[in-house]
Amino acid sequence: MPYESMNLLEFQRRFNSEEACLKAIFDARWPKGFICVYCHHNDGIRMARRRTIQCCVCRRQVSITSGTVFHRSKVPLTTWFWLIYLMSQDKGGISTMRAAKLLGMHYTTVYNMMHKVRAAMQNRQENILLSGLVEVDDAFFGGRSRGKSDGRSVTRSKSA
Repeated sequence: MPYESMNLLEFQRRFNSEEACLKAIFDARWPKGFICVYCHHNDGIRMARRRTIQCCVCRRQVSITSGTVFHRSKVPLTTWFWLIYLMSQDKGGISTMRAAKLLGMHYTTVYNMMHKVRAAMQNRQENILLSGLVEVDDAFFGGRSRGKSDGRSVTRSKSA
């Protein structure tokens, strides 16, 4: 899925319901349309009131969220999407405590969700090579420091 820059209002409009979030997951998982993981046929029917698609040939059902961080989660998809948005908006990220307060959830639940998202982001980036225009922040870490490292000041006396 390509990177899209969107502000808070655009995000809220685009992912305002469970169905909109499911469609986004479906489009990311099957960009050229549904393909059955069992028989590799390219036709399926979305089951009403469920997060599954049934293949028209083999009749097996595939969950839209299977194989993702959302699989078997009781947390609504809209909450997952908000957490991902909050994590990705700041260069330093967001603390678990702050995210828990903003989402109105328990700290441990948000902590576990954030770890799943970070693991998914790490797995995705393992096989990506940088190409094209790459923008990097200027920063310098380390190097020589001035003065003593333990914080004591040095006094020198003048020789007469």
